[in-house]
Amino acid sequence: MEHRAAVVIGGGAGTGRHVVRQLTAQGVSVEVWGHGEAPLAQAVADGDAVSFQVVDVGSPESIYAAGIRAASADIPPTLVVHTAGIWTPGDLAEVTPEKVGTHLAVVVAGSVHIARMSLALFGHGPGHLVQIAAASAKPGFGDTALNKLAKRALDGLQEGLAKELRDTSIRVSSIYPNAIAAPGSEAVLEGTAMSHSDVASAILFAVNAPDSMDVDELVLTARRTGRW
Repeated sequence: MEHRAAVVIGGGAGTGRHVVRQLTAQGVSVEVWGHGEAPLAQAVADGDAVSFQVVDVGSPESIYAAGIRAASADIPPTLVVHTAGIWTPGDLAEVTPEKVGTHLAVVVAGSVHIARMSLALFGHGPGHLVQIAAASAKPGFGDTALNKLAKRALDGLQEGLAKELRDTSIRVSSIYPNAIAAPGSEAVLEGTAMSHSDVASAILFAVNAPDSMDVDELVLTARRTGRW
């Protein structure tokens, strides 16, 4: 599937910014979404993106409003890459109810609303939604209870959407990395983490898959780590 325009959510920093750069290098017109205006504006100023929208992933109203604006572009996006999210530290007994609510609103409900917005944006297709989950969604990878709960919900979202969209021209893919760090960092050099650019390259592999195949899931592990 060839994409002329894309939205990258969380595209102002980290893995999302590297996805933006790689898509732009392929000639895709990219709009970046995120909660902080400064890094989004910088992505546009640097020539990595053509436009941006400030979007609160924890707010359904913000997500759907941004989707309506994106649909009115001269070239509506046929690709949405969702890299935004949060990680909440602490055992479940230590996490406040407010933090539990925020975590689930952003990671779980936010991803559901982004999926619904993407389907509306794509219409009858073609289209491709790619989301970053985490390896902790799969058995054998460690994390705290709240984070595992949220990421396993994304795993269920992937499974359900893949079945619902199987007979359509819309694809859905999920990427499950276990440890990410800045390129050139000690963890990356030691092999205990992969870089943001590495994960972006895996996302582009899914995006550029031939029409004869779907990349439903990619579980990514740093070289000196593993599932068990």
